Amino acid sequence: MGVVGSTKSIYESKYAGRKPGTGSTDGYFQFCAPPGTYIEVIMPPIGLVQARANIGNDDNLDSDLTNANGKATSSSFTVLSGQAKNDLGAGFYPMATGNLVWIDDNNDGVQQSEEPRVANVLVEAFDTLNQKVAEDWYRPKWCLQN
Repeated sequence: MGVVGSTKSIYESKYAGRKPGTGSTDGYFQFCAPPGTYIEVIMPPIGLVQARANIGNDDNLDSDLTNANGKATSSSFTVLSGQAKNDLGAGFYPMATGNLVWIDDNNDGVQQSEEPRVANVLVEAFDTLNQKVAEDWYRPKWCLQN
């Protein structure tokens, strides 16, 4: 299932121009484009965070946004004449904050057992107008509330 309200685009990989697309109320999308090499670009509505790409064993169910060609983009893919490519997807989840500050030594966004927690950190949340909406000092199991 797609993300309702997101902007969906494909571009020729040489960035020659945008191809027209049609959206739907359920988030699914389809483009009709001539044979060529393209990238997928999905810009979600505010409040959603991009899921990690290529997780799991089913390419029809995972997110294909690898950021290979910029934020929220797929790797390049080639479409042949008459080919339907129905395995591109983009996963997003609601933005949330809470409960853990640690040193992410390997920059994977997941705390490993050897990566230490950090205490005495001021955590602040800002809205899209850069106005502070909440703050709290880190302590185990914190959650920002406004």
